[in-house]
Amino acid sequence: MTIEESLKKGLITKIVETEIQRYTNFFTNSYKENLEHCKFNIEKFPRWSIISGYYAMHDLTKLFLAKKFQIKIDAKVHKRAIKIMEEITKDKELLNLLKIGYEEFTKMAADLEEAKDKKLSIIQVLNS
Repeated sequence: MTIEESLKKGLITKIVETEIQRYTNFFTNSYKENLEHCKFNIEKFPRWSIISGYYAMHDLTKLFLAKKFQIKIDAKVHKRAIKIMEEITKDKELLNLLKIGYEEFTKMAADLEEAKDKKLSIIQVLNS
């Protein structure tokens, strides 16, 4: 089902201009909190880590849909988010952009981890 069909059926709605900032701020904060919760609980409570990780991805998906298409999901939110992403990724150009974005994100995460390790090594040397 396309975005247009989902709009006509009332399964998703357009976000009004005055609501965009509040909506995107909420999901920006929510996905970040869920991601931090996921990381924090990974060792002691792995099941809750997985749940928090899922919600981080779900909130990030809703943030993406709001920013890119100015839509929010009103019915069967989890299932509808997956269906819309399936529909969107049929567009090979967008799918390629998502892939490039993911690759850039993983490179940045690796660079940050490496910088953190170097910083810790420097601190250890300084404290010796």
